[in-house]
Amino acid sequence: MRRRNSQLTHAVLLALFAFAASCLPACGGKLTESPGGVPAGPHASCAKNGFGAGVDCGLNRRDDCCGAPVVPGGTFNRENNPAWPATISSYRLDTFEVTVGRFRAFVESYPGSRPHGGDGAQPKIPGSGWKSDWDTFLPATKGDLASSVAWDTVPDGTYTVAIADNERMPMSRLSWYVAFAFCAWDGGRLPTEAEWDYAAVGGSKQFANPWGERFAKRHALRSWRGRVSR
Repeated sequence: MRRRNSQLTHAVLLALFAFAASCLPACGGKLTESPGGVPAGPHASCAKNGFGAGVDCGLNRRDDCCGAPVVPGGTFNRENNPAWPATISSYRLDTFEVTVGRFRAFVESYPGSRPHGGDGAQPKIPGSGWKSDWDTFLPATKGDLASSVAWDTVPDGTYTVAIADNERMPMSRLSWYVAFAFCAWDGGRLPTEAEWDYAAVGGSKQFANPWGERFAKRHALRSWRGRVSR
């Protein structure tokens, strides 16, 4: 993952990152309204307004790190294939990548921040919430969680055990289970694959690329290791 924190409209570029959550691009799924018709509550990860978990994200460092605008629902073709249409209900998706600062709040609350059975479910998909059997895939203690993602023990990691200069960097090198647990604790869930795809193509606009029809080099993210042949 490129180490930067860029503002994304409805997080469409976030969908380019690995859905399996070797990185944690964004959470989503917070209801536009909670039961009873009142606005959905704030993200747990930004409750203390910490560094990288407050109003200090974006190019000017003045935007809400936990901002999660509504992605209007609609119909689109998955993988731009008319044979695979899908209709998506409106949902929320984080504007920014989940930052190290936001994830640190999860670590500080651990293991109390571990999910319970059924947490983080997609309301329209029965049985999609956390399974108790998955508990064994989570670190046992706060220290275990921190060390499992720390940059000095994990290649390309961004998390540091002590607060440092990368609190606004995107969180990386997580298992799918830890990513699921974070999003559930934060008041949301991991978006479904169809929701990722829908955001990536601009919803019903069905763009070839998240930013439009034409390929733009300035939007490309490239990463490789070893020798490159030309």
